[in-house]
Amino acid sequence: LTVIEPRTIYQSGQATIAAFIVSLLGAGIFIIVFVLLFIDRIVLSRINRIINTVRTKTVTPGSSEIPEYPGNDELGMLASEIDPVFERLAESRAQLQQSEERYRTLAESARDFIYIIDTEDRVTYVNSFAAAAVGKTQEEIIGQTRSALFPEPESSRQNENIRSVFTTGQPVKIESNLPLPSGEQWNDTLLVPLRDRNSTITGVLGITRDITQRKQMEEALFQVNKKLNLLSGVTRHDILNQLTALRTYLELSLDYTTDPAMIDFIAKEKQITEIIDQQISFTRDYQKLGLNAPTWQEVNATISWIIQPLSDPSVRIAIDIPLLEVFADPMLEKVFYNLVDNAIRHGGKTLSEIRISEHEDSAGLLITVEDNGAGIADESKEQIFERGFGQNTGFGLFLSREILGITGITIRETGTCGKGARFEIRVPRGTYRYCGAGKHA
Repeated sequence: LTVIEPRTIYQSGQATIAAFIVSLLGAGIFIIVFVLLFIDRIVLSRINRIINTVRTKTVTPGSSEIPEYPGNDELGMLASEIDPVFERLAESRAQLQQSEERYRTLAESARDFIYIIDTEDRVTYVNSFAAAAVGKTQEEIIGQTRSALFPEPESSRQNENIRSVFTTGQPVKIESNLPLPSGEQWNDTLLVPLRDRNSTITGVLGITRDITQRKQMEEALFQVNKKLNLLSGVTRHDILNQLTALRTYLELSLDYTTDPAMIDFIAKEKQITEIIDQQISFTRDYQKLGLNAPTWQEVNATISWIIQPLSDPSVRIAIDIPLLEVFADPMLEKVFYNLVDNAIRHGGKTLSEIRISEHEDSAGLLITVEDNGAGIADESKEQIFERGFGQNTGFGLFLSREILGITGITIRETGTCGKGARFEIRVPRGTYRYCGAGKHA
């Protein structure tokens, strides 16, 4: 069979399908364009307004303009919350600027060197007073190495201390002299670490104060004391020479008399010369008090050394003190010598042991020197520390309290009469330290 007529129905169907597909694509494109325009109009434009507001607030944080955000949906709520956040941020920035300005004014008005050194040993800040003192401007120093502010040899001397602050994170306080265009100056310098929010040390803050006048006064006082001590030593030497001559004549006087009354007078005169000799010896010891600066002294070694001449076979001396150091006058050894010597002299027949020990409590360190001798009467517990009181020289415990008092250490007697003496030496915190592991002051 042969079909000679065109298939119009089939062709018409294909055309219809093609038209439908084209229409469907057109409708899809229209919908997409509409949605994009809708999003841009309803969502993106509002987001852009929020972004522009953020930019405005960032550039001009103090701006009081509060734009309106139409809509009660999530974007509207977000937009309404942004402005108060930036208001608080602007207020914080203003407070920060005020704080920075306040501290900058404080640093610039100070009559001390104030500066900051970074990890590269460069000056990141220096106040105008310090810059003027070294004959430069702040611009000539900031950004330069530390030697631009502190010339040699001070720069090299400071290097070890600054490295120590970076390494240990602990402040360092030093005294040194600094050559300046106006002349040499003595300084008291405090170096403090500066940390960021992660506690990483980013620099060192230095505060250097002029103490030249104080040093000059100290030197003048030292020279005056030196001359007074020289005069005291010469005078004491001359008195002791005369005292020796007086003793000689008193001894010779006994050969020229048999009168009991005269012999008694001469004996009393000899006793007086002994008292004078003891008083002269006290002035020698008291002259040394405070002559040298206090130092850290190892207590156990000090006691062990000083009691060697006082050893008595009938008396046991027990020292129960660990590796402990006390910050005290160099005459600290005289304190323990007097306490042990007094115990042996006045402990009586019952004395068989002297014990020296320590323990730490909330108030600091307590060193005790106690014995099992006769003890001290209640009414004499405070009098024994007065000058001239006692059966021997009367100066030992008085001098001991004076020696300890130089660094704030106190001493008192708390024993029981008839059961033994007990001396308590109270050492405040900061003036003692343990050298062994596991303990610290």
